[in-house]
Amino acid sequence: MKASILTAVLFITFFAKGQSPEADQMLGSYGINSQTLSYFFSDATSNFDYNFESNDLQNNEVTSFSYDHKKGIGERWKLKSINGNSPSKKELKAFDKIYNADKEFKGAQIDEASFQVLQGDQHYDIVSFNFNENTLPSAYVYLEKCTGKIYLNKRTQRFEKIHFENNENLKVNGVNAEELTYILIFQLNQNTKNYEVYQSNLEILAKGSANKTSISTKIQQLN
Repeated sequence: MKASILTAVLFITFFAKGQSPEADQMLGSYGINSQTLSYFFSDATSNFDYNFESNDLQNNEVTSFSYDHKKGIGERWKLKSINGNSPSKKELKAFDKIYNADKEFKGAQIDEASFQVLQGDQHYDIVSFNFNENTLPSAYVYLEKCTGKIYLNKRTQRFEKIHFENNENLKVNGVNAEELTYILIFQLNQNTKNYEVYQSNLEILAKGSANKTSISTKIQQLN
């Protein structure tokens, strides 16, 4: 369960004042901007509820949990079941330590100078970014040591995914990791014409391990 619950939707606020004009133009050409991204991810201003189902293939573990934006700080995240069974007190405590530990709502600030338009390919335009230190919630502090890449599909003219990779060794919820890949995948709701995150994929190679841990999470937006 410890690894499975790391793959929830990432609540981050994008502060892009001062980002490069080239990056701003690139994002704008796809009909998105920093405010659009903030609308998806900001915990402090979230207006959505979610259900999550994480599948840890290596450990044969399926974890179900939820997020309720109407609840107060320290109460929004709820662990529902592990392999169909009610979680133990120990499992609930471990879950809350990760997701319900903050005493105030936190977002995450991007280093405004880090926005860059990267060399894309025939399929994607790509914009990269990094987070400012000491701005991430405790569950995601490891992303300070990662670079995120926003993938924009040239054929569909849609925002498709954000891909994180680590720049150095890091600790992920107590696990010393040499490699990390974390991908958030989005889709356009044809009824509302808004983007929704619907899946995340996490891969971690722990220090000294020969095999990666791979976890896929289905994300359902409820409202």
